[in-house]
Amino acid sequence: MLAPPADIRPPPAAQLEPDSPDDEADEADEALRPFRDAIAAYSEAVRWAEAAQRPRLESLVRLAIVRLGKALDKVPFAHTTAGVSQIAGRLQNDAVWFDVAARYASFRAATEHAIRDAASGMEALAAGPYRGSSSVSAAVGEFRGEAARLHPADRVPASDQQILTALRAAERALIALYTAFAREE
Repeated sequence: MLAPPADIRPPPAAQLEPDSPDDEADEADEALRPFRDAIAAYSEAVRWAEAAQRPRLESLVRLAIVRLGKALDKVPFAHTTAGVSQIAGRLQNDAVWFDVAARYASFRAATEHAIRDAASGMEALAAGPYRGSSSVSAAVGEFRGEAARLHPADRVPASDQQILTALRAAERALIALYTAFAREE
């Protein structure tokens, strides 16, 4: 069988429809989907913790910390910013959690330690690939401030409200990171 002459062949499929600006937006949205989903899962865990009472509160705060680690791991540039993926891994690792809890003889101290670690990871992102975003700088600064109010070394455990306030500040920092990347700030 003979092929039709080149001048009457239909154009390749890619040439049939011009690229639409929405195609690029869809690709960017798809690239951010894992991060967005991780933020949503983290937010859900924080809401559950806020609605809980002791003793269930401790386990839901731990769930929020694990999900915070997962969200931090999904931040664009987390794997190329020094220390961030290691911090994200420690937040998710139960062995690390129990080691810190044993060292201070307190699950609350492990929570406080994890929140401060997460703040350090977000600070590295804010000072690195997101340094041009004032909204990231402000939100991460707020989170860092809330984390600094937690003092396991003082042997004075943070209140439930202080922990929940810090977890909410972490949520706002994650949303700021997401927004800055999506808007290419």
